[in-house]
Amino acid sequence: MLDKKLIGHTFTPFTATVEAGKIRLFCKAIGEEDPIYQDEAAAKAAGYRAIPAPPTFLT
Repeated sequence: MLDKKLIGHTFTPFTATVEAGKIRLFCKAIGEEDPIYQDEAAAKAAGYRAIPAPPTFLT
């Protein structure tokens, strides 16, 4: 459970390397159909260097 003292706290940004296949599998499991999470060309066209992880992936 989240400690209520952390509500409103800003955390330091971080970078994590994740294999694209794991992102695709996660998105399939949660029903996320945005092409940026499936297709590297779509991700690059949207301004990403590669397929990004959805916001809930690392939680």
